[in-house]
Amino acid sequence: MTAVDLQDELVKELGKLFKDQKYKTTGGERVSLNIYAQDLPAEQSYDDADPSPYLIVRIDSGKDSGEKDSFNTVTVVIVAEVYDDDPNKQGYRDVLAIIQKIYARFHKDPSLNNTAVYSGAFDWDVQDGTYYPYFIGACVMDFHIPAIRREDPWV
Repeated sequence: MTAVDLQDELVKELGKLFKDQKYKTTGGERVSLNIYAQDLPAEQSYDDADPSPYLIVRIDSGKDSGEKDSFNTVTVVIVAEVYDDDPNKQGYRDVLAIIQKIYARFHKDPSLNNTAVYSGAFDWDVQDGTYYPYFIGACVMDFHIPAIRREDPWV
């Protein structure tokens, strides 16, 4: 497994996790979350649809201590954005619910389809209200994936 494989598995897993959740769009309808790997798609024209609501599964960094029995640790940032034009500015609640659902999923079962293991470290944050009617938050998680080991007989 590579970091890109991990990202692809997370995109699929989050699609399953949120398949029944609906969020408001700028057009007033309720739709499922758009889930993107690494970044939002590039705008092709001014008329492109607003991508909100969405999740971005971003590979942030990785490390391997190189020790004989170590693994490769990949840090992933999951960004959530929802649109809510209600003047009460409660869209942050949807963002927090999304973060909580991700947290609960991986704390209950740290295995990602038997391909990677969530380490247990979970950080999250929400942006202040200056982006109304958009509400944004993110969580940071580490996953362990297999590491490549030297095969020469001199080690």
